[in-house]
Amino acid sequence: MSADGIQLLETKNLTKRFGGLVAVENLSLSIRRGEIRGIIGPNGSGKTTLMNLISGLYRATAGAIYLEAQRIDGLTPNVRTARGIIRTFQVPKVFRNMTVLENMLVPALSDSQGDRYKRHPEIVREAQALLQFVQLAHMENRLAQTLSGGQNQLLQIARGFMVQPLKLYLMDEPFAGVNPQIKSVIMESIKAMNREKGITFVIVSHEMPSVRRLCDRVSVIHEGRCIAEGTLEEVAHIPAVIEAYIGG
Repeated sequence: MSADGIQLLETKNLTKRFGGLVAVENLSLSIRRGEIRGIIGPNGSGKTTLMNLISGLYRATAGAIYLEAQRIDGLTPNVRTARGIIRTFQVPKVFRNMTVLENMLVPALSDSQGDRYKRHPEIVREAQALLQFVQLAHMENRLAQTLSGGQNQLLQIARGFMVQPLKLYLMDEPFAGVNPQIKSVIMESIKAMNREKGITFVIVSHEMPSVRRLCDRVSVIHEGRCIAEGTLEEVAHIPAVIEAYIGG
């Protein structure tokens, strides 16, 4: 979980309004390259909205987003993916009527990946190696709709690793509703890809034991604002964080 001190992602005064509702308000974050950052906070605090803003699903009402010091908040989601940003969803989004292997091939064969489609046999081998890594190799010819929810979460995560270059992986509740064995595979995948390929992760999660094991630092979001940053142990003793969680 080492980071080199160079800022990979920055948000500056990021704001998102839905009519009269302010979901994210003047939120400024700085994520170092190579970091695994946890994003925590009570339900409805704006964590998923933040992920949607960074990935491009939502357009910011105000503020800016920078990737490697270049502003990206005006870019479409597919262009952000081509720049190296990928994300998962709490409810896995897979192609249910395609096989597990076919799902893996979709990112690598998209227009945003240039001429990678010309190396189809090599791409298939990459996909199969990743499926082996996440313990889904024996299911590569099964339709995604036959997998359990946890297995589809694994498939969604592994499929993201097919994107090149992959600089920033946004994960929204990757541990929710999965059994301990799959949770362990997900955590080991995150640590290995961070260690071996230098991928930066931003992980929204309510699973505090998992956050503690993975993340050197966390950002606490409440009512659309970042109210604290530090290690999980440090922020747990901040009065504003305690008040946010108990509803004071």
